[in-house]
Amino acid sequence: EINYTKKEDKVVKKELEERGFTNIKTQGLQDLTTDWMAQDGNVEKVTVDGETGFPSDTAFPLDIEIVIYYHSFKK
Repeated sequence: EINYTKKEDKVVKKELEERGFTNIKTQGLQDLTTDWMAQDGNVEKVTVDGETGFPSDTAFPLDIEIVIYYHSFKK
């Protein structure tokens, strides 16, 4: 299973784009009040077509929806 947690959201998005995926969205969780809990921009989870937890050898269409959820401060 590929694990993107704790990586920076921009790095994960770039990796996925380099693999050919075209329908990638990012979503800030606005869950941080201090930076001791998690780093701003660190990935919490990645969903593929609304699901998580796939083996690394799973094949997906390149236009499938991918959402990168990352920790962020409240606006």
